[in-house]
Amino acid sequence: MIKARLIHENGRMAWLRVYWNSVKIIGKCEKGCCDRTESLNDCPNCYGSGKPGCHNAQIKLGESDDLEKHDQWGKPEDYPDDRWPTKCDHCPAIIPAGGPYKGETRKPELVQVHRQVFTQRRYSTPSGSPEPGDVFWAKWHHWKGDDGKEQCIWWDNCDGKHLIAILPNGTQWDIMSRASNCALKDDKVHRCWILHGSPEAGNLHVDKNGLTCAAGAGSIAVEGYHGFLQNGHFT
Repeated sequence: MIKARLIHENGRMAWLRVYWNSVKIIGKCEKGCCDRTESLNDCPNCYGSGKPGCHNAQIKLGESDDLEKHDQWGKPEDYPDDRWPTKCDHCPAIIPAGGPYKGETRKPELVQVHRQVFTQRRYSTPSGSPEPGDVFWAKWHHWKGDDGKEQCIWWDNCDGKHLIAILPNGTQWDIMSRASNCALKDDKVHRCWILHGSPEAGNLHVDKNGLTCAAGAGSIAVEGYHGFLQNGHFT
C-alpha cells in the first residue's frame, strides 16, 4: 500500500537528447510519392522498460525555476558535436551517423537519428519527476475553442484540470480521462472514475459512486498493476 502524495510543478529541466531507430522500407504510400516504413525496434530495453523500442541517450543541461520559458536552452544547432551523448542509455549501442529520414534514400533499411533539446516539467520530488504514489494537477488535455472557452478532449463539463496519478508500477493514470472500456462512448458528461476528497487534504478516494458508466468497479488496470486508489492510498 502506497500513500498518495500531492506534488507541484516548480520549474523546468533540460537535456541534450539523441534518439534513433532502424526502419525498413516496406513499400510506397497510396499515391506512390513516399516510402512506407516499419520500425525494427532494435533496442532491447527501450527507456529502461525491458521491452524493445527506439534507442535513447540524454545528457542533462540544467534546471530553471522559470515555468513558462520553454526555449531558454536554445536549439540543437547551438551545441557542438562533442557536447552530445555517444551511446544509448539502455543498451550498448553506439549512436550512428545519420539524420532525420526525408525519403531521399532508397535503401531497404536505414537509420533515423534525431537530436533535440529536450525539456520537461520539474516537480517537487527528489528526482524532479513524478514518482510512484505521486498525484498532480495538469491542464495539458485542454485547448481553447473558437469561442475562447477551455475545451476538454473527453468532456463538455470539465473545469480545465485533470488529476494525474503515478501508479505503483510507474504508469501514469489520468483519473479524469475516459476508460478504455467505457460503456458510454458518446456521452460527454459522466465520469468513468468518480473522485471524492482532495489531494490537498490527503483523503483521495476513487470509486463508481456518482454519474458514471458500467466500466469496471473503480479500479485501474494496466500492464503490471491492477488496484484501487482508496482512502488516500494505492492498494
